[in-house]
Amino acid sequence: MSYSIFVSYRRADNPIAVKLLVKYLQDKFGEDGVFFDINVEPGKPWPEEIKTALKEAKIFLAVIGRAWLGKMESGELRIQEKDDWVKLEVEVGLNKAVPVFIDVEIPRKTDGLPEPVRQLLDLQGYTINFNGNEESEIEALLVFLESKLQSLETKDDFRNRLQKALADKYKITNSIGSGQRANVYLGRDVGLDRDVAIKAITDMELNSDFVNALKVAARISDNVPNSIAILGAYVKRNPFHVIMPYLPGGTLRKKIDEEGSPFSGNFTREKLLEIGDALVRIHECVRSAHGNVKPSNVVLNHNGKPYLNPFSIAPALTKKAVLDKLSGISFSSRSSLDKEELYYVAPELFDRNSDKTGQKIDQYMLGIIGYELLMGNIPETHTGIDDLREHGIEAFKDVETIKDKRKDCPSAFSDIIHKMIDYNPDNRFDFLEDAIFEMKKISFDDIEIAKASYARCLEKDNSGNHFFRTFYNQLIQILPETEAAKFKEKKIGELETHDQYKILREAIFILLMFAEDKRRIEPNVLSRIAERHGGGDKQLNIFPRSYDMFRDVLIKVICGSPPGFENAFDSRCQSRHERGIIEKAWRNALEPGINYMKQS
Repeated sequence: MSYSIFVSYRRADNPIAVKLLVKYLQDKFGEDGVFFDINVEPGKPWPEEIKTALKEAKIFLAVIGRAWLGKMESGELRIQEKDDWVKLEVEVGLNKAVPVFIDVEIPRKTDGLPEPVRQLLDLQGYTINFNGNEESEIEALLVFLESKLQSLETKDDFRNRLQKALADKYKITNSIGSGQRANVYLGRDVGLDRDVAIKAITDMELNSDFVNALKVAARISDNVPNSIAILGAYVKRNPFHVIMPYLPGGTLRKKIDEEGSPFSGNFTREKLLEIGDALVRIHECVRSAHGNVKPSNVVLNHNGKPYLNPFSIAPALTKKAVLDKLSGISFSSRSSLDKEELYYVAPELFDRNSDKTGQKIDQYMLGIIGYELLMGNIPETHTGIDDLREHGIEAFKDVETIKDKRKDCPSAFSDIIHKMIDYNPDNRFDFLEDAIFEMKKISFDDIEIAKASYARCLEKDNSGNHFFRTFYNQLIQILPETEAAKFKEKKIGELETHDQYKILREAIFILLMFAEDKRRIEPNVLSRIAERHGGGDKQLNIFPRSYDMFRDVLIKVICGSPPGFENAFDSRCQSRHERGIIEKAWRNALEPGINYMKQS
């Protein structure tokens, strides 16, 4: 067993005070962290145990009282004898020694003492007077020892010490990540046979902050479904740590870096809605903003569902605090984590007139996530740290418009993202819930886009007859004469109203329903129509190429086809950008039904 502190003392030298001091040490650092010789198990080779513990300990604590030198009846000093254990311990432990003087003045006359003992007594030490007011002096010693142990500790030492604190309940299996404040490990719950994540604080000065953050995180964990759960925590003794479920998908930052390309609009919308829902619940739960919404603080489970890290909530920030943090980052850094720190920072933190704790900061940062997912890169939202320091919010700049690069992204979705990331908070949505509400209206599913487009076309007049009449007029112009004659004979396309218009209204709905039904078990919604349009004496005997004409004319009437047919029935197709998206959606939505009709 490797101990952190070896307590050296002479048994005849104030044993009561020594035992009390050892109790304080073991309460602070654990019995496994402090070697005290009377705790050697019966049956163990006592000299070997002492030698091993002394060699492996990081700090040699020499407890020195009035009788420490060991004056004998002969007048000789015990510490001068060749086989004196205290002297032997000092010889081995001198290079890592901390002397503690109990109820005695520090001896300055060391003539005649063994050289290692003289060197020990020359070291600066701690003095503790056991007079009923010793707690403050002992506490100062404990603080010093804790700090010294931390400075001496390696990553392996820290991991071993954490494993001791975890005892037999959890077993550390791997390191997931490390930072200036904490290390995160992959562990195994031995009893439940499942993986867990263990976050342990490495900087002991942050323990009190960790405890406060833990309380907030626990409240969020209890009330926000897609926030990482808190399975347990330990804050009695270092290292302070918390146990959480292990989410194998890694962070959203990791996924973005691995993909290395823009994500689909549907993926982006889905993630923004899921993260946004968690943020809204956090606002309700803790009555404050998260303030640190970035891909590195979003963790994905095995299905890709995002979970917000409840420990990443930022404190109320000042311009100075943000600049101090950013000053250590190179503006030319290629690290995505560095760029995240630089460009996800909210503009209002640099505007003395803005609310710096408001929930619009979360809206802004969530919008930047959406922008990055769609565009495939972190936007350079400002012109640099020096400009931020000198010009404040004026250093922020407009970013490239999403729809200029993403032709497949509906303008409505692009507009929502740009509204969320406007550097003037007053131009953003009043509430995050408003942005989420608008995003829910957006669809990237071709069938849903076609349905919404069809509804807009029929809004031109109450019956939709104008739309169907226009469609037949266009279709008759390109059909073979024999097929066109059938429509002309019945004055379809001429009359303001006609039963055929009702039939077509239903047929388009059925085509969309067919595309939506992935099972397509026979008979299906199109079976009756396909049979009627097939060959034979009683059927309409429609040629396969006519279905392609039907599709092309329908899309032409819906989307417009300048300059030949400029007036699109779908009002959103007046925009060339939107026309491309809607036309593609109609072609994909009609394709399954058209192919089925051709083959029937």
